[in-house]
Amino acid sequence: MASSQSNDLTTYQEVFVAELRVRRENAGLSRNKLAQALGCSPQWISKIETFEKPPSEGLAEDLDTFFAASGLFGVSGACTLKHVRMG
Repeated sequence: MASSQSNDLTTYQEVFVAELRVRRENAGLSRNKLAQALGCSPQWISKIETFEKPPSEGLAEDLDTFFAASGLFGVSGACTLKHVRMG
């Protein structure tokens, strides 16, 4: 049975990834184009979207700015990182 902590991590990361994909696709951006706009690699975006890596604080801030998301990425990203560090 999964712990509450791992369930929280999954939920926060799922919210982050779902919001990232929706906003990226609604903007008509490929992973490559978004990565170029943010100054990171498309592989990094791919690893975030496929749950291979948790989002960094810097990426969350960049996504909030780029998509004018009013802190949404920062909050879900910070919660994900908090649970990764605690785990």
